[in-house]
Amino acid sequence: MKVAVLFDRFGPYHIARLEAAAKYVTVIPIEVSGETSEYQWDKVESKVLKNRITLFAQKESTSIPAIQLRQTLAQELNKVKPDVVAVNGWSDRSALSALAWCLENKVPAVVMSESAAGDEKRSWWKEFIKQNIVSRFSAGLVGGIRHADYLQELGMPKPNIFIGYDVVDNDYFQREADKARSQRAFWQQQKNLPENYFLIVSRFIQKKNLPFVIKAYHDYLKNANGQAWDLYILGDGPLKPQLLQLTNELGLQHKVHFEGFKQYNELPIYFGLAKAFVHASTTEQWGLVVNEAMAAGLPVVISERCNCVPELVHTSRNGYVIDPNNQQALTQIMTSLSNGQDNPEKMGQESRKIVATLNADAFGQGIRNAAQAAQNTPRKRMGLLSNFLLKRMINR
Repeated sequence: MKVAVLFDRFGPYHIARLEAAAKYVTVIPIEVSGETSEYQWDKVESKVLKNRITLFAQKESTSIPAIQLRQTLAQELNKVKPDVVAVNGWSDRSALSALAWCLENKVPAVVMSESAAGDEKRSWWKEFIKQNIVSRFSAGLVGGIRHADYLQELGMPKPNIFIGYDVVDNDYFQREADKARSQRAFWQQQKNLPENYFLIVSRFIQKKNLPFVIKAYHDYLKNANGQAWDLYILGDGPLKPQLLQLTNELGLQHKVHFEGFKQYNELPIYFGLAKAFVHASTTEQWGLVVNEAMAAGLPVVISERCNCVPELVHTSRNGYVIDPNNQQALTQIMTSLSNGQDNPEKMGQESRKIVATLNADAFGQGIRNAAQAAQNTPRKRMGLLSNFLLKRMINR
């Protein structure tokens, strides 16, 4: 079975998923753009990406005219003739263009979704449009139970929804983090890292809630009696000037460290030498970086608004779930992790056990199962209203 898998741009965390899928189906990897400003990844290579199709090597997807995007994608799909097409989400223009091609050519489509009902306030008319679009897909592959519930609310039959979308290369992060730990003195000197620190890996945008963490950390410092762990923040983004200013205003320049964006091969070093991982987003469709931290063997402190929580975070066993507005609670958790009340090493071991159930092979099996279900599901006819809504969404 030939399955075309469409993403905006392939990054490091796609490789393990696609390689796992290639064990079960013939993968046709298609990326819309060869570059993006959202993520500063180096170009990735692997056996499964050797025959990748890049629609626009020198353009970001947002700069491509809708008609050009749809025509170019259709040309490539006509060449490779997939049995099933799997697309990322139901709102992106490229995903909708692929869905339109599938409907025109009677090819079943699978939606890979990580949207949940509680991500944001919902309006009836937007939900009506989504229901019309989602009903044109034959099956779904989702990250977890919150996504599955929402996809079912939008009209996808429960037997056609499969879990396994939000996974990372667990083996890589476990192996490389342990390697970094075995060379702790070397990497501490190379990266100028302290013995103990909390770690954040994030884009510097509003929903990541970084000022909240920095303020909670400031309060934690006041009661740590000189034994406080440092706070290391990896990433970049438009809010960097404001975050630096806040850090300076609170007098945290020597305890809060902004290390910049790190490529995939560097991340396990920081995970391996950290003591705990914090992710306090006000909304988060999943949070793959949580998988990475857990595979690396860290306890995690995660916002209840992250949709990975039901599957990945078991309070007091491998970490804590926090209210992203409760600064005092985060301060108390930082204190208990660093003062001996908790056992971070044991919690990190539990993290590895929990995340092991969501490994790369789960994506491979999920793609296969969703593709099979899609092929076995009768295709619905494209009504006039659905056709109108789909075209409006593509051309918006």
